[in-house]
Amino acid sequence: MNDDPAKLIAAWLDGDLDSAEQARLDEWLRENPDHLDQLVEASIRDQQLREAVHVFENHTSTVKKSRPARRERHRFLTVLAIAAVVAIGFFAALWLSDGENIAEVTAAENVLLANRDDAPRAGEKFAIGPISLKSGRLELQLGSSVLLEMTGPLEAELIDGMHLRLKSGRLNADVGERGKGFTVYTDAGDVIDLGTRFGIEADSDGECRVAVFTGQVEVRPRGNDPKQTPKTILLNEGQAARFSVLAGLRRWDQVALAAQAAGISSHARKGVVTRVRDNLGDSELHPFYGIVDDGMRDGALAYTDKPNPCWHAVEGETFPEWLEGADQIRTYHQFRRMLYFKLNLEIAEPAVVYIFQDSRAEAPAWLQQDFINTGTQLRVGPWNLAVVDEPGVMIKDDGPYLTVNIWKREVDPGLLKLGPPRDPGTNEPIRMYGLAVKPLRD
Repeated sequence: MNDDPAKLIAAWLDGDLDSAEQARLDEWLRENPDHLDQLVEASIRDQQLREAVHVFENHTSTVKKSRPARRERHRFLTVLAIAAVVAIGFFAALWLSDGENIAEVTAAENVLLANRDDAPRAGEKFAIGPISLKSGRLELQLGSSVLLEMTGPLEAELIDGMHLRLKSGRLNADVGERGKGFTVYTDAGDVIDLGTRFGIEADSDGECRVAVFTGQVEVRPRGNDPKQTPKTILLNEGQAARFSVLAGLRRWDQVALAAQAAGISSHARKGVVTRVRDNLGDSELHPFYGIVDDGMRDGALAYTDKPNPCWHAVEGETFPEWLEGADQIRTYHQFRRMLYFKLNLEIAEPAVVYIFQDSRAEAPAWLQQDFINTGTQLRVGPWNLAVVDEPGVMIKDDGPYLTVNIWKREVDPGLLKLGPPRDPGTNEPIRMYGLAVKPLRD
């Protein structure tokens, strides 16, 4: 078990504490009041680094606060919130009293609204009320600090800074501490945010789909029997569900993501990868895998559950031309420690499958047996400062980076089975592998 307080704090910031390390950090905080100050200072430094990166699902139009995503960190956030509540509460009260029901446009790309001829501009105030977005991408910052990214066509009503009715269309929400409890109402049910980033899409025919990128949301499906109380469920990061009045709640195995956004889509998949499943049980709700059609390029977000690390060309080189435009599968980074993890891909046509494996560790046996090392590498990052003491880490202005080796294999249509990121008995630091698939066409 790691007993170094500095390393424990770094691991906590990255959400990598196991139960024993969590207990040791709790004990260390109780030993001396100054230790909490050290934790606060480390958290502030970490937040400043993340804000410098300006990354939110490949959009850099607005700086977001970094928020821990794992449940074991909530106790610490509570302590930190209590320590800062007096100062924060004063300014929050001023903000809410003056502008809770006013939104501000933070980004607008090719926006066409039904009720106005001109397009909104960044910095413009946006009135609470109906929103009829015919096309484009509109980003609003609410008075509650909730950030909404809407993709047209969309029909909605912004009730106030904490409530929105989504009639049809797709949006992503980034909810901070002040925005906890932000609620999206749909015909199929309600989605209550518990402090997270999530995507939601509603159809005019009454079906709704929701995917959690980090944190948790509470879903309250609306049933068709008024005498029965619908089941309320909690979705954690990496989980997704679809529900409707008629069909009830159903699991959702994968989420197709637009190439330039972290949105979700109900349309039938037409890409080379038609299905992604793991072996983590057949429970009601599965972790989802983001599938980005034609999404592989320099700067593409690497993981479903990590807001910052992206794939980049190795410094001084260009991004491999033969890799650009491949369909990308965003894996779930937290699965990197599961030694018996398996991932199954259903391939629709002859294709090349690329795997991006941490170059610091020996490739697992299944990868060496079935794939070929191309000899080409990528960088992935920036990571949390917790990794700075690990071997093979490159420190850049915006944070630490690691390199990955690109492996490839040509496959026929059908089922492709992949294994864990490392073999049993190996202990090297390692990150979850990434995936991309490109069709073999003339």
